[in-house]
Amino acid sequence: MRSELTRPTYGLCALAAWGAALVVSACGGSGRDAHPFIAEPAPATWTRPAAPPTTDTAAEPAAEPPKPRRLFGDGSWPCKRSSPSACDEGSPADKTLGSTTGSVEFLDPTLVSETEGMTVAMNLFEGLLAPARASGQALEQGVASHYAVSEDGRTYTFSLREDARWSNNRQVVADDFIYAWTRKLNPESGAQGAESLFWIDGGEAYNRGQSRDPATLGLSAPDPHTLRVRLRCAHAFFLAELTNGHWLPVPREAIEAHGADWVKPEHIVTNGPYHLAEWKDRDRITLTRSPTYWDHTQVLIPKVIFYQSETEEKPRNLFRGGQVHWARGAVSPPEIAAYIHDNAPEFLLEPRLCVYFYGFRIDRPPFDDVRVRRAVNMAIDKERLVTHVSRGFQVPAHGPVPPAFSDTLGYRRLEGVGFDPEAARTLLTDAGYPRGQGLPPIRLSYNTMEAHKLIGEFVQRSVLENLGFGMELENLEWKSLLKKLNTGDFQMARYGWCASGTPTAFLELFTSDSPRNITGWKNEKFDALVRESQCATSPAASLRAAAEAEDMLVADAAIAPIYHYTLPYLKKPVLQGLLPHLDDTHPIKYMYWADVQSHPTPRPLPAPRPLPAP
Repeated sequence: MRSELTRPTYGLCALAAWGAALVVSACGGSGRDAHPFIAEPAPATWTRPAAPPTTDTAAEPAAEPPKPRRLFGDGSWPCKRSSPSACDEGSPADKTLGSTTGSVEFLDPTLVSETEGMTVAMNLFEGLLAPARASGQALEQGVASHYAVSEDGRTYTFSLREDARWSNNRQVVADDFIYAWTRKLNPESGAQGAESLFWIDGGEAYNRGQSRDPATLGLSAPDPHTLRVRLRCAHAFFLAELTNGHWLPVPREAIEAHGADWVKPEHIVTNGPYHLAEWKDRDRITLTRSPTYWDHTQVLIPKVIFYQSETEEKPRNLFRGGQVHWARGAVSPPEIAAYIHDNAPEFLLEPRLCVYFYGFRIDRPPFDDVRVRRAVNMAIDKERLVTHVSRGFQVPAHGPVPPAFSDTLGYRRLEGVGFDPEAARTLLTDAGYPRGQGLPPIRLSYNTMEAHKLIGEFVQRSVLENLGFGMELENLEWKSLLKKLNTGDFQMARYGWCASGTPTAFLELFTSDSPRNITGWKNEKFDALVRESQCATSPAASLRAAAEAEDMLVADAAIAPIYHYTLPYLKKPVLQGLLPHLDDTHPIKYMYWADVQSHPTPRPLPAPRPLPAP
């Protein structure tokens, strides 16, 4: 299964405030039988398959701006494709949804940081707001039914619904959020996602230990059902921030009673649409519909089983055997072309706001020399990689910021550093390593998955052919790689980062004090530009500062960007409510079995009420 680190993921409705529709470049290609390591030029058999015209059940009226669409696949019910086996398959008798996930390290919202754990946790817990059902649609109500914002844009007041309850039947109150966010910001918690809450006034100082008094945080509860949040600066996308897992509440009583064991099925207390019934590490996680959830009548899937796997093979076999109906991470690169060729109704391919890159540990040889880092980056033909290896319409990356922001926000398109083996060899020679002579052994680390292995082998081969030195590959389980990343115990490692909202969300990762900055790269001017972009008073100023910061990062080659993601997955056509979403945000409460159920009722968030500046 894929595993990435995740920053706040936002509904694209936040982007709509800046008014542009998304156009996704479909780069890459596919072939069914050829080997990825073929001398240039690529043979004529390597052609990108054309995705047939699709219709989408989530399409907006023609008068509205176009919304993001799938790169391949329709996903509708009844099927409009030629495969009778998939199109004739109805919902399971007990209506249980089978899905897949990679290894889950945490379910505690304070500690969870990777994509896999977040996927499960966001079905167990609910924040103030719920994500949009699809990119371009409105955010929905969560625990909060209404909100107001001050004229200066820094104070948000949320009205909490009185029918929101924990699974122990206690009301969800404002103090549950204050407790959860204070706990996450507390440096003693060890929460990797604490920086996500630095928007709270005083949050960063409290997390850095500069203040030990939680009362200094910009959080207050005038009454049990009113929560007031003061931000460190105005943030146009704050509401969208609140839809990700870092802002979920936690139950104080369960944590104080059971400590770290509070997330075990026999102890856990949840407030979301589902409750944890079973957690067998490396095997499965079972969720059941929560009868205490405020909107439980609109939760149509009664039970969910997440089967855990580190590879594509298990999810694929479970899907084919009928145990799984939504298989995330089940499609290896060589299979993409076959699914497209067969026009398979169960195969879907969507754009996703993520970047795949290799991080260099720049505080030790040989990657403490920028010339070596640049040489390795320039020796990788990324166009060829996405065409012959990943084969999923990925967009070759020149920097961390996805090109989709050029179309949604008008962010400038980065030219970046292209494939140039001759210039790369010159840089390596200038660094004192002609044709790699004298270089210490170099190890490239990645987590178990066929796609990562193929990409690693391509990079290994590219460096050998274009720079003249070998590179050892280290294949690790996700948890083992994550430990190396967190401790800096690596030379060059595969990394994935998913976010949205603004380009700045892809740059915050590399600030000097970011706990997720695996590279050790530090640049004070870069840090200042990121902060300037975060708190800019206009979108144009924010984008200018972000572009300047990205240019600095690319020039210093702290990373070797590889590509911007697409998301291939398998879904039984009868399962509906899983709509195109750039953030890969698919709450199960929105899903239903189309042969026996109807679409759950949307709960759009009402427009805000203005408040006077304090």
